[in-house]
Amino acid sequence: MLICLRVLDPYLLVLLSVIFWRVWYYRNQLVHNVEKEGYGDVVRWVTTFIEEWNSTHLVDKPCPALVSVAHGWRPPEGGVWKINSNAATDYARKVIGFGIIIRDKSGKVFSTAAIKVRAMFSPLIAEAMAVWRGVSLALDFGLVPFQIESDCLQVIDLVNKGVPSSADVGPIISLIFDSLNSTPGCSISHTPRTGNLVAHNLVKFALSIERDCCWLDSCPPCVERLVQIDAFG
Repeated sequence: MLICLRVLDPYLLVLLSVIFWRVWYYRNQLVHNVEKEGYGDVVRWVTTFIEEWNSTHLVDKPCPALVSVAHGWRPPEGGVWKINSNAATDYARKVIGFGIIIRDKSGKVFSTAAIKVRAMFSPLIAEAMAVWRGVSLALDFGLVPFQIESDCLQVIDLVNKGVPSSADVGPIISLIFDSLNSTPGCSISHTPRTGNLVAHNLVKFALSIERDCCWLDSCPPCVERLVQIDAFG
């Protein structure tokens, strides 16, 4: 372990540590004859865990081992709007930031939003609230059908199953689920961090401002370059 600390990049060390942690959990399942999950699920769990940890702790640099298998922003099908949402918590200042962007299939921006709330919720609730704010913004503008993406896999799974995991996040999951099911052609899906970079950087901007900001047909300078990269690949 001391050798690893000296020679490994910190992000590779994090990846290796989480893999060992999950493999030990998998080993315990086998030893105690608990219904085991496949190795593919272990890899998925490790990847998602690191992405969500980075998201909630505002880590700018993704793990190098994940970049090679990640995908960038994916344009929606013709006639469908794409919403990307993200959230992060600043525990020191007791605030939560939300970032939302709505684009068409060409990557052209319809609206962006950077919102800060003085409150403290769990990362799961914060991410669910970000998704709900994205859905609400699209419905307010009449932008249907739409596809909303988040890099929080747990929220995506809860909404798609229609089964909230706890009383705290349950009402928000129900709002999202009901809105999607009552609006034809709308859906929710998971995207890796590299497909959600604009929303992620909008969150950081949100945590730095005093008032909520919303733009129509444009975006703040801090994400302009990322929007261009998404649009032109």
